[in-house]
Amino acid sequence: MSIFNQMLGNVTQVYLNVAFILCVVIVAAFKPQRIDDRSRFRLACLLFAISIVLPNLVSLFADPGGLLTDRKAAEKNWGVGLFSLVSPFLFALSFLAAIDSITPRDGQQVEE
Repeated sequence: MSIFNQMLGNVTQVYLNVAFILCVVIVAAFKPQRIDDRSRFRLACLLFAISIVLPNLVSLFADPGGLLTDRKAAEKNWGVGLFSLVSPFLFALSFLAAIDSITPRDGQQVEE
């Protein structure tokens, strides 16, 4: 398994991550006036970063260097499973926050 797949998850998740990064960078670089709520945009970027880093940190601390016995590893396995569900949830929240940050509020006109 390559380091990128290990870091970013399966192939579909990698494509979603790359598409999200490209869209966020394009909006921030070429259309910054489209960002209506800058704090929510920053929150979206932060949630996205956490969704990428969290599974790696959990797997690192769950079994540092393969030192755990099978029984102890099985006891910690539920935590790894829980955090494997948290990462896609954080990605979804970051996507929704990014969309909400560029959506105009109550009748505001978007400057082109």
